[in-house]
Amino acid sequence: MIQRVRTWSTLTALILASGVRAATAQAQGTRKPASPSGSSRIAKSASAKSGTAQTSTKADARWADAVLAKLTLRQKAAQMVWVWTLGDYTADDAPAFTSIQRLVREQELGGVIVSVGGPLDIAAKTNALQRAARLPLLIGADLETGAAFRARGGWFLPNAIELGGATSFPYQMGIGATRDTVLAYEMG
Repeated sequence: MIQRVRTWSTLTALILASGVRAATAQAQGTRKPASPSGSSRIAKSASAKSGTAQTSTKADARWADAVLAKLTLRQKAAQMVWVWTLGDYTADDAPAFTSIQRLVREQELGGVIVSVGGPLDIAAKTNALQRAARLPLLIGADLETGAAFRARGGWFLPNAIELGGATSFPYQMGIGATRDTVLAYEMG
C-alpha cells in the first residue's frame, strides 16, 4: 500500500510539474501558488521551437514537490479527475458552465478536456476556469488533425466576417504514409 501511494504521489508530482507552467505564468499575482522560474519557461518555449527539448528545471520540481506536500490525499485524487466541456460560447451564468466552475473550485479538479468551439471561445472559457481553480488546470483536447479538429472558425455577425480558426492537418495515417519523419515532427 505504501508503495502504491509513493508511485501515485510521484505520478501526481510529475503531472503538476509538467503541466502547470503556462497557467502559473498567466496567474502571477493571483491566489495560485507561484512557480520560482516562470519567466525561464518562456525562454524555454522559444528555444523548443528551434528543436531543443523542453525540460523541467530543478526549481520547477521543487515547486511541484512543495505544492504536492501541502495537498491532502483527497486533493491529490481530485487532481487526477478532469471534466469535459464544449469549447463554444457560454454565458458566464449558464447553469452548465457554473456547474463546471463549481466542480473546479470546490472539488479542486485537476483539468479540463475541451471539445468543439471557436478559438476565442475556448480561450475565454479556459481562462475563466483557470481563475476558478486553486491550482493551475491542465487543459486537454482531442486534436488528431491539429487544433482545427476541435477549434472551428466562427463568424462575426451581422457583417458575416470570418474570424478564422486553426490549421487542419491530415490524419496521422496520412502523415505516416508519407514516411517523412520531419513532417511528422513539425506537425507535433
